[in-house]
Amino acid sequence: MKILKITLFSLSGAICGGGLMWAVFPLIAKFFVGPVHGEDQMSLNASIFLIGFPMCTVLGALKSRERNTSGILISTHQQLRN
Repeated sequence: MKILKITLFSLSGAICGGGLMWAVFPLIAKFFVGPVHGEDQMSLNASIFLIGFPMCTVLGALKSRERNTSGILISTHQQLRN
């Protein structure tokens, strides 16, 4: 059950992290790149997205897993102590 819980929380964190990047990407691209006038700006936008999306996905999964795992460890420690 613990493995399933960690997996589900990691998956939900990954989805939230990726969704956050997807939602904020236009603002980030506008701030760093500005208006797109050529291939260079298009490539930079693609690089920002292709680096940022997996990074946000992994960070979301790790943060969610960390939060969930610490709760599991605390509850397991309390059960063992009783």
